[in-house]
Amino acid sequence: MNAATRLVHGHREQSGYVIYNELDLYPALLALFAIGISALAARRVTPLSRVLTAVDVPDPNGRQPFAVRVSSWRVLNGQVCNELLGKEISRRTPISDYLAARLREPVGHVLSSDDEYDDSFDQLEYLLGVVSVFAYGRGPIGRFVWRHQRYGLDGLPENVLSDHEQALLDAGLFDGDPDLLAEAKATYDSRVQQSGLGF
Repeated sequence: MNAATRLVHGHREQSGYVIYNELDLYPALLALFAIGISALAARRVTPLSRVLTAVDVPDPNGRQPFAVRVSSWRVLNGQVCNELLGKEISRRTPISDYLAARLREPVGHVLSSDDEYDDSFDQLEYLLGVVSVFAYGRGPIGRFVWRHQRYGLDGLPENVLSDHEQALLDAGLFDGDPDLLAEAKATYDSRVQQSGLGF
């Protein structure tokens, strides 16, 4: 948690191109995903929950929750991510695809297989999407949407919520209220269904 705090402590909104200003949160975004993927693979969400509940990010409009301010779609630019991955293909979820590719080697080697990495990544993106909807009213939609359709996987990676609901609520996410969690999940699921990315 102290490391995550240090990564966002120096963040300041600056004048100039927004795409460059946001990049000072890129290390924090990578740390969030590395912590989250590892925590979910180990089935211990406490490290992730602590970052999401205890760390706020300085912002001109007031301090914002880590999951909101260090959200992938706010830190990275989809067009740039698509070009970094190879601009000959127009990807449906370039930011999500970029993060999955960028973190596979440094994080994936501690997991048992590529499938475990992909499952943990999908679960993390789903969880962060629901948390962001609760705190901000909207959230990023990741590659899990088209991946689950393409590979015939069952539904959304929503089991991350049922598997860890009590731990997430105990940490203070969703104000510790299961009804607020369910409401945020329903809103996020509806937006995923309307995204046109799959299903």
